[in-house]
Amino acid sequence: MTRYITANGEEVEIVEETRNGDQYYVATGVPIVKPMELATGYVPREWVAASTEMENTHGGTGWDGTTPTVNHPRNRSEFSWHDPERPEDDIVLAANEDVQETLGVGVVENDRFDGEYVRADIAINADETRGMGGEAADIVDDIEADRGLEVSSQYLHAELPPGEYDGEYRTNAKAIAAPDSVALIPNGRGVCSIDEGCGIAPGVTANIADHPGVGDLTAGPDDPGNSGEGQRTMDNGSQMAGVRQLLSGIASLLPAAGPTDETTKSQTANTPDGDPRGGDDSGGESDSDESAESDTDDDTTANTSMKDNKREELIRFITANSELNEDSLEHMGDTCLQNTHEMVVANAADGGSDGSDADGGDDDDDGTDDDDDSDADDDGDVDDTGGDTIADMTADELGAELRDQGFVTEDSIGEQVETAANQRKKEERAKTIVANSAEYGEDDVEWIADLPEKELERKERGATQTGGVPAPGGAFGATGNAGGDVDVDDMPDLEVE
Repeated sequence: MTRYITANGEEVEIVEETRNGDQYYVATGVPIVKPMELATGYVPREWVAASTEMENTHGGTGWDGTTPTVNHPRNRSEFSWHDPERPEDDIVLAANEDVQETLGVGVVENDRFDGEYVRADIAINADETRGMGGEAADIVDDIEADRGLEVSSQYLHAELPPGEYDGEYRTNAKAIAAPDSVALIPNGRGVCSIDEGCGIAPGVTANIADHPGVGDLTAGPDDPGNSGEGQRTMDNGSQMAGVRQLLSGIASLLPAAGPTDETTKSQTANTPDGDPRGGDDSGGESDSDESAESDTDDDTTANTSMKDNKREELIRFITANSELNEDSLEHMGDTCLQNTHEMVVANAADGGSDGSDADGGDDDDDGTDDDDDSDADDDGDVDDTGGDTIADMTADELGAELRDQGFVTEDSIGEQVETAANQRKKEERAKTIVANSAEYGEDDVEWIADLPEKELERKERGATQTGGVPAPGGAFGATGNAGGDVDVDDMPDLEVE
């Protein structure tokens, strides 16, 4: 069955389909966003067009694969993703599994730019949406009654420098940085309303509860000239540090091919309190308070991150007693670093490196270090290196030795290199998320690093976008068009430090 609904003065075809046994209404060619003046600034045509080619917050390209939601998801106590540290009623990203399960009603498909609008097909699972009740059911009722339905695009934005955009000089312009979702507003009005040419018709900009790396989304009221729902921004340089971190090579057991960009090394950061989704992950540090002793206990797991001073101690000892360089060691995960330390300790005990230990103590004539840092594992798990010292080993020989001693899988050293590096890489990614956020604190690094890969990617997408990067010094935020129910007075400050 084919239905039609008036959207923006034109008929939008709604095709009824059955998918996996569920009834779907697919609104085809819905205008969702266009170049226009929003409360947060003007959105130029080139960035509207580019939004169909850039990475979205869900990991796909353009608007395809983003989520149509019942209104815009907000930070409210009734929802599992509620974060008491954030302003109540803030708009949050739809790129959050809880949001999608609670407010998601389908999927956005087949986006394209027609020269004026970005259009897309919005596939709505009518059975699930009707069963949600409330305003979700109103969406289905509006479609079945051939009534107009407002929509509101939601996306991350970035500040553009003053200049001429679309034939006019503008001091306040915004680029679309990453599409996030399309809100269906059965009882409200988007900034780019049906009258403005959008809809089935875009609405608000949102806030980033789950993208600490980017800042917050913003929302505009009915009148684009009014002050918007609030825009939080973050320095573009900090954002790009996150991009560089994501593009950096995996950590390695062997010396790195080259130094890491300094901006990605320094992401030690301060992060938001608690899981924005209200998850059970611990927000505190699991590290013990023990000092950086040389002995590494076998019960230390890859999921327990050691203190920075302990890592530094091990790194100093390893570099002093081998040819391994600091860059390669900094990329190692905790377990891998401990294993390498044990190898160097065993080597010092069996043959002796000419270097001094991390504490400056001299090696004995037999090559055995006197201080605590030279002690081998008490359980004797570390075998000797066949007479060769670490300093004498090539990278390949070291890899083979690690494999022989059980530190590398039998499949291939490359596989183990990636496996051993993964935890450290996730820790660095978590630190980058934290460094780019005023929402999280240092205590949150651990639980962020322990998130499943899919969730971790969602949290860092704010710092990763492929549709082009605004001029340095810009600021990332998020934009869309908000319905008339937005209370501007209740919105938070416009900037995050």
